[in-house]
Amino acid sequence: MAKDAATTKLLLDRDAKLDAVAEEGTTMLHLAADYGYVEKVKVLLELGVDPTVKNSSGKTALEVAKNAEIEELLKKGLGQRPSATP
Repeated sequence: MAKDAATTKLLLDRDAKLDAVAEEGTTMLHLAADYGYVEKVKVLLELGVDPTVKNSSGKTALEVAKNAEIEELLKKGLGQRPSATP
């Protein structure tokens, strides 16, 4: 994963897959949340990464987050997702 949020944004601006999934089902958002990268979580959410994606253990980024600020960002991100029902 890119070292800073600016590099992450640059990669995404150049068509990197927003919700790319590694073998174990981990996304960039899972990694950023797990490692405590607040700015990366912000950038990924701003760019539309889906915070509801689950890894192979059935956990979302919110469930692997180890930082209260990231948990709040992810909760806000969940609240801003369009509803599946009209």
